[in-house]
Amino acid sequence: LLEMGLPLLQRRRFNKAAAIAEETHLLARAAAEDNMSPEQEAEAAEDAGRMQVPAEWLAEMRNKKFAATFVDLGVERVLDFVEVWEQDLLDMHMPLLNRRRYMKATAVIRDAVLAEF
Repeated sequence: LLEMGLPLLQRRRFNKAAAIAEETHLLARAAAEDNMSPEQEAEAAEDAGRMQVPAEWLAEMRNKKFAATFVDLGVERVLDFVEVWEQDLLDMHMPLLNRRRYMKATAVIRDAVLAEF
């Protein structure tokens, strides 16, 4: 994956997807039982991440100056922020209060996504 030039978040996504293949299969089966196709399920998850532009979301918590760094990390939509690790924030030299705001906001997104499933 590194040789392919994939950004860090995309490598993490790939590795996570490979590790939870069985869970994904179970979710797809549950969606089928609820008369929701896998495409509809994916579309619903995409809609949650499209509600706001990442730079706007960062600006709400006074972290807009880090927008370019998040793009370099592989963030393309707000939903991607839940995949950023605290070490990534430390590596970009984000101050403690900014990290706390960020972690609190991503916890809200994560809880909302989990509530959908």
